[in-house]
Amino acid sequence: MRWYSRGEAAIAAGRPEEAIQDFRTALAYSRENGENGGGNTEYDLSLARALKAAGHISAAREYLLGLGDRGPYNAELFLELARLAVAQNDIQNAIQYYDTSIYSVWPKDPIENRRLVRIELANFLMDHGQQSDAQAVLLAMATELPPDAAKHAQAGDLLLRAGENDQALKQFKIALELDRRAPGAFRGAGLAEFNLGEFENAVSDLERAERQAPLDAQAQAALEQAREALKAAK
Repeated sequence: MRWYSRGEAAIAAGRPEEAIQDFRTALAYSRENGENGGGNTEYDLSLARALKAAGHISAAREYLLGLGDRGPYNAELFLELARLAVAQNDIQNAIQYYDTSIYSVWPKDPIENRRLVRIELANFLMDHGQQSDAQAVLLAMATELPPDAAKHAQAGDLLLRAGENDQALKQFKIALELDRRAPGAFRGAGLAEFNLGEFENAVSDLERAERQAPLDAQAQAALEQAREALKAAK
């Protein structure tokens, strides 16, 4: 445990090469003492992360893949493989590993961890222009959300970014049903309504958002354009 703690401290201090040696020593002691059967442990994942931080991407990937010879893969291992694939701009493998991580066994907080991985995957897909795939990932995430206003509002923001305005609006409405003061929910609802051409609703919700906090440039522009559209329609 002492060497593992030293490795964590070295990572926090920005010394990944030192951390690599500390984690390797921690693993050696762990295996010598028969801890966890020498399999896929927190120490293994920490070593892989240190290798990545030091720029040894290929070595980190080979190390993680080698863990399969000593025990079953778990969700955290696949997540690290996904992040390594991202670092190598290996889009197809990144998507595959993210998907496998989502549906693998999480040792703790499986619902929350799957939510976070889906968000990470969706952002990755959007960054690479794969909007429709990102929408599918976010819709799957939204179906498993607990009654938490902040999480529904976040889902709405992500769906809005992915161009899924109807579903984004649905998430913002759920957030507002749970908490009428949910940060960003009126703003998001107003933007979704504006994109859908529902200008009266957009003005109403964006004005509510403005009463809660000053609008950002995007929301302010949408409010002004929605007002103009309503005037022109009279």
